Amino acid sequence: MKKNLISLVLALLVSLLNYAQQWEALGANDFNAPSSTSARYLSMAKGPNNSVYTAYQDEDNSSKLSVKQFINNEWVYVGTPGFSSSYLNSLFLATDTNYQPYVIFSDGGYDNKATVMRFNNGAWELVGDPGFSTSSSYGNSLAIAPDGTIYAAVSDSANSSRLVVYQFVNGAWDILGSSPISDSYASSINIAVDSNSIPYVAYAEELANYKRFGSVKRYINGVWEYVGNQSFTGATSYLSFAIDNDNVPYVLTNDASNGYVPIISKFSNGTWGPVGSNVISEDMSGYLAMTITENNTPVVLYHGQASNLIVKQLNNGSWETVGSDSSAFDRVFNQPSITATNDKIFVSQPGDDMMGMGSISAVYQFSDGVWSSTGGNTGIAKGNFQKDALAIDSNGMPLVAFVDFDNDYKISVLGFQNNEWIPVGNKGISAASATPVTMDLDSNDVPYIFYMDSSVEGKGTVQRYINNNWEVLGSIGFTTANGQSISIALDPNNVPYVVYSYYSGGYKLEVMKYNGSSWEMVGDPNFTGPTSDMDLDFSKDGTPYLAYTEGNNGYKEAVRRYVNGSWERVGNIGTSSGAAYGINMEFDSNGIPYIAYRDQGNGTKAAVKKFINNAWELVGVDGFTSGSTVYTTLAISPDDIPYVVYKDYANNGKISVHQFKNNTWEIVGLAGFSASRIEWPSIKVAKDGTVYCVYYSNYDKIFAKKFSDNSLPIITTTNEVSVAENETAVINVNATDNDGDSEGNGLSYSLSNDDNGGVDNDFFNLEPTTGELSFKEAPDYESPLDEGNDNGYKVQLSVTDFKGGTGTQNILVSVTNVNDMVLDIGTTDVLCFEGNSGLANITVNQGNQGYNFELFLNENSIGETISTQNQNYSFNGLVAGNYSVRVTDNEGHTVTKDFVIDQPEVLRAIANTTLESYVGAKDGIIELTVSGYASL
Repeated sequence: MKKNLISLVLALLVSLLNYAQQWEALGANDFNAPSSTSARYLSMAKGPNNSVYTAYQDEDNSSKLSVKQFINNEWVYVGTPGFSSSYLNSLFLATDTNYQPYVIFSDGGYDNKATVMRFNNGAWELVGDPGFSTSSSYGNSLAIAPDGTIYAAVSDSANSSRLVVYQFVNGAWDILGSSPISDSYASSINIAVDSNSIPYVAYAEELANYKRFGSVKRYINGVWEYVGNQSFTGATSYLSFAIDNDNVPYVLTNDASNGYVPIISKFSNGTWGPVGSNVISEDMSGYLAMTITENNTPVVLYHGQASNLIVKQLNNGSWETVGSDSSAFDRVFNQPSITATNDKIFVSQPGDDMMGMGSISAVYQFSDGVWSSTGGNTGIAKGNFQKDALAIDSNGMPLVAFVDFDNDYKISVLGFQNNEWIPVGNKGISAASATPVTMDLDSNDVPYIFYMDSSVEGKGTVQRYINNNWEVLGSIGFTTANGQSISIALDPNNVPYVVYSYYSGGYKLEVMKYNGSSWEMVGDPNFTGPTSDMDLDFSKDGTPYLAYTEGNNGYKEAVRRYVNGSWERVGNIGTSSGAAYGINMEFDSNGIPYIAYRDQGNGTKAAVKKFINNAWELVGVDGFTSGSTVYTTLAISPDDIPYVVYKDYANNGKISVHQFKNNTWEIVGLAGFSASRIEWPSIKVAKDGTVYCVYYSNYDKIFAKKFSDNSLPIITTTNEVSVAENETAVINVNATDNDGDSEGNGLSYSLSNDDNGGVDNDFFNLEPTTGELSFKEAPDYESPLDEGNDNGYKVQLSVTDFKGGTGTQNILVSVTNVNDMVLDIGTTDVLCFEGNSGLANITVNQGNQGYNFELFLNENSIGETISTQNQNYSFNGLVAGNYSVRVTDNEGHTVTKDFVIDQPEVLRAIANTTLESYVGAKDGIIELTVSGYASL
């Protein structure tokens, strides 16, 4: 019950957060991730019911500690995010036998000394004193024994970084045994406890010529003793350790004497020996991790030569790769980890944002023969783009063009229809790899893409999607050079124009248009002089306008328009404080041009200007963003509200959007509404005023979100429900909406399956108006139909308001067993009074095989309890009386039924005589009446 309550609170917190930010993910949600940021320090541990926990250093909370749990296809916070008192280092997460999570970390608030906390009664609490180690600690490891004893192993800086083990006893941390344990600097520290609560510690220590050698010790009879020989592994760079279900220890290392190949050993019969072929791979390895499955199979993880992760498991004495697609994993930046539940393998990859590209952590699961990412931080696609990658058609459908990493880096286009991203035509449109790409739509919603094509020396190609096919306009590679910054736009007559910059003794730009058969230059190709960024758009009358940064004027902003065969300046130029990078342009409905850029002379904050009364004037204040920006991109709504999207360094490089409303710039929703740092955001506003953004993060994961002033509805129903078998009713779903929509008046319910959150939806009905959720057919506990075949049905609920805003909630419907045993009893009564020939034949219907039969006479137990696998049992030799029989199956379900064994009355004979009519007549009669007999 406690767990359900905690899950409910967490679900409500997530829902409230979704309402507060009002940015709704279109497809994959980058916040549905094992960490909210890059999480360079990430640790993982097994949780209950096929779940896992992650603990990480949370950049969004002052680098403090946060923990999440992956449950029902969602990553949810465990307790309060950022619950440690200060920043942290060297983090390790463990769970006890009841899956209660514990964490140990080097506590920045206590000079990096070790602190341990645990999640108890819905909150994180200290285990003993914070900063309990004698000095700053590193390489922390933690284990909780079956008897509840907590052990912590650390590298102690006051002892030349040698290994020290602590034990939590009587409310305090004490050093266990002699200290320190290792002879020199210790790394790759692993502590584990066997089923007898004996602690083991494995580590690598520097012993000769700065080489590290692995050893294992255990604490027994009050002494730390070597398990096998000291340094038995030989030189190694990494080490991992595990104990199997039979208390056999395993060590995984990479052999420095043999090209750092991964090898594994186990301790058996007093010595360390090979496991299977011992050498897991002939390739060099880096990071290592290991786990033992519940069926006692060792599974290893190592960092291969190609910077990828490889997982192998022992099968019939040989090491075989788990899954076939190693590309499922991302780049490896820091120490990964691995754990296994009863039918899944989980691998965690910490992120690392040292390059500022939003590398967020990931956890992958292997299930049903396939590796897949948990949560939604895989993105809607794997790739990247630059500016103007987003377009919105007249029906409000967003489209995104991108370099598709899963299709040989060719160009693909996706459209968002019916709550999913689908390809527009074939994927991989370009002839070869291509970058960058930009897109625009004509008045008939026909998409045009412009990209630099590697098949023609990186020159430009344009295609359009018409009659369900992509076709090239003109020739491929029509530009004179390999373009860098590029843009495409269509005039009011649907004539496509392109602009691109290229390097030839300095950055220059060219504008070209399609004349119906070929591409031709628009004006003098060298009219601007040196330049870098630029953008192209059209006035109402079809005049091309070009915004760019002018190299001859400190790369400040400049605008020209093409009139009477030449490019003329539009107003005064170069009034920005410094270089105007990232410039782009849009027209409002009145034909007024706007430009947006980041001003290098004003802290690279964003600025917007508009051209009115023959002069450029600021829109609001100069530098309206709270900090420096990159990729400032402009959009204007149908009601002429300017929007600017940018990479926001005041919010850790995440995405933010401003709008100019009521003569002031204000944040739209929440600032920093991406999960991590982003690159190249694009923004568009649909006819109905909905704002759309796309961006990529985590190096190559593309995400899309929309914003509406409409408050999103929130489902308030608990995310875990228990239902007894044989019943169809599940729960009445409820939702709230701050705009006043309600059930039957604006809110409607449906089943959805975003991120596979509703894999068991087909077994349910959801009434769209009232929210009544029910099984289509009553479930049978003994014959589960859910995907996991474990009576846990995963359902995803969706509520939609009057304006189309949606809220979703994943729920787990657990079917519980009902004692549905039925007894049929056939009886045979006693034949004679006070005899013992009675018989009762008991037949058990349903129940779980393996039964105990107990017989009672007049409420008193008689005879022994009978245990049998058979559903039938007969009690014979019964006397007459009132009986009851109690049957218990192997799951403890019990049913009792009464029956009666009857008997005849005592045998009696009554004689009636009639005398002879005369002596010797022989007509006398004797009549006997018998009672108290049983028919034979």
